[in-house]
Parts: sequence; structure tokens; C-alpha cells
Amino acid sequence: MVMGVIKTCSHCYYQVPAGFMESIKQRKWRVKNKERLRKYHKKWVNQNRERLRQYQKQYQKEFKKKRYGGMVKTILERDNHECQICGQKEHLGLHHYDGNRKNNSYWNLLTLCPSCHRSHHHGMF
Repeated sequence: MVMGVIKTCSHCYYQVPAGFMESIKQRKWRVKNKERLRKYHKKWVNQNRERLRQYQKQYQKEFKKKRYGGMVKTILERDNHECQICGQKEHLGLHHYDGNRKNNSYWNLLTLCPSCHRSHHHGMF
């Protein structure tokens, strides 16, 4: 959408940014053809299943290396694969003590379950 260029709607004569009506038309088309798109997507996924698996494995490897500076496995092992507040052992994530996402040092990361992580960010701990 090009900002600054104004067009007048042919239906209500309201002035809108250029490209606005086109985005509405695209949205209406997607809603109207939702089932057709779903069938096409399912067919495409079935045809490309092996390629998608390879891509997913490669992506997960790269993502795990980069995430939290590659410290995920180390921190989980240090914390015995359990939430450090409630002791839950499933669906664990890491939390930064100081709130700085770029500071991925060993002592700045803490293992928490989603519930405790959310509670921590809302000031309950």
C-alpha cells in the first residue's frame, strides 16, 4: 500500500489510502474461497511432505543453535528439566533474570513452565 496517495471510494465517496480497497477485495476473496484454499494447501503439503520434513529438521537445528545463545540444553540440564518455581517437567521455557533478551549468560537464564513464566511477568513472583 502506498501511503500519501488518496483515492475516493466509488461506493461511499469516502477518501481512503490507495490500495485499501484492493486489500478489502483480497480479504473477501480469501473468505469466499476458504475451502478451496484449504483443499489446495492440503494437496500441496501431501505432495511436498518429504521436502517439508527436511526443511523442518534443518530449521529446528539452526533455531536451537541461535536461541538463547545456544544455551537451552545447558540450562535445562542445570535445572534438571523442571520449572524452578513449581517443579513441573513439561512445556518448559527459559526466562531472563534481568529482562534483557540479549544477555544469554549462564547465570541470567532460568527454567520456567508457561504458567510460572506468565505469573512472573505479571509481578506475582
